[in-house]
Amino acid sequence: MRIDPNQGLTSAQGGAPDRISSATSSATSRSTQQNSTNQLDQANLSSDAVQYSKLTTAIGSLPDIRQGRVAALQQAIQSGNFSVSNQQIAVALQRDSGAGAAVAGKS
Repeated sequence: MRIDPNQGLTSAQGGAPDRISSATSSATSRSTQQNSTNQLDQANLSSDAVQYSKLTTAIGSLPDIRQGRVAALQQAIQSGNFSVSNQQIAVALQRDSGAGAAVAGKS
């Protein structure tokens, strides 16, 4: 086995310039390839995803409580004109608990 005293030295220190320049050009080439690859990366969303995003934004801008409906119901209750049947209450309770389809079909 022979030990090369110039191994690992740069060309300024008396090392082999051909090995260094090829390593440098190889690293530069890889860097250029990575930069061009990064510039080509894109994300394409389906039309469903775009529509979902728009709907989510629209829903987020709606108020949690419909004040006009609440005011109308309050006025109907206060005037005595609001009445709900037992069947309507049962359907609403089951709908809210997740079992609404069974009772709604029996009316």
